[in-house]
Amino acid sequence: MLPETSTGFQLSSNKIDDLSLEAGHFTAFNNRNLTNSDDMLLTTFGGTEEDSVDFIGGTYKISEKLSVKAYTSKAVNVWRQHFGSASYTIPLTDQQSLSFGLTAYKTQDQGEARAGKLDTTSWSAKVAYSFDAHKFTLAYQKIAGDEYFDYIGVDSVWLANSIQYSDFNAPNERSIQARYDLNLATFGIPGLSFMAPYVKGDQIDGTKAHPNGAYVNKVGDDQKEWERDLEAKYVIQEGTAKDLSFRLRQAIHRATSFESDIDEVRLIIEYLLSIL
Repeated sequence: MLPETSTGFQLSSNKIDDLSLEAGHFTAFNNRNLTNSDDMLLTTFGGTEEDSVDFIGGTYKISEKLSVKAYTSKAVNVWRQHFGSASYTIPLTDQQSLSFGLTAYKTQDQGEARAGKLDTTSWSAKVAYSFDAHKFTLAYQKIAGDEYFDYIGVDSVWLANSIQYSDFNAPNERSIQARYDLNLATFGIPGLSFMAPYVKGDQIDGTKAHPNGAYVNKVGDDQKEWERDLEAKYVIQEGTAKDLSFRLRQAIHRATSFESDIDEVRLIIEYLLSIL
């Protein structure tokens, strides 16, 4: 199990205060279970091959409370995707805050339309209330289109209900999330935290997918799914192993006939090496 990698180049700039810009061009993708660097670019759910992907966009911090992101990308012979998001935080007291997030994607077929005709709007909205060590989050997500909200790569989604196993991105899917986070630094154990999201999706209907596209016959009508995750995370606070983190995740996913039932445990160890 290795980190995902891509072949290409990426440029970034932070020369302007509160504004970060980036652009990239990629021609190959390397999955977690491979060591070569020349795998073709494939859409995750449709399995459609693409020659190259380009993107450009950035983040602008309007104020201490409000920031926005906007990106556009093009898979030359599959689709054009636009992305936008906004986050806003309202401090209530020194130890309480209310935050809001809105994310949206627009996907339309492009060039040779190798995945078929596409016209999908995918969006999510969330609100979170934080006080002391606790954080409660509610989120709503909708896939407005007859095909999957698809992407290239594995962990490429900024939608609120994309969690450990499922992205809740099936055709026409509606999903709702409830999540609880606990930071034990408040209780004298810095570096230790827990989180527990639960997401339920319904209204899934893939029967109207484009008949000559990549998503035809992948999903039936009136399909449903749900997922519950649990995670404990610890980050070492000092010493030679400072910032080394351990995450233990357990996920349960259940679905009707269009997806698999999964019981999964992951141990994730991360360490940031500072080179410069």
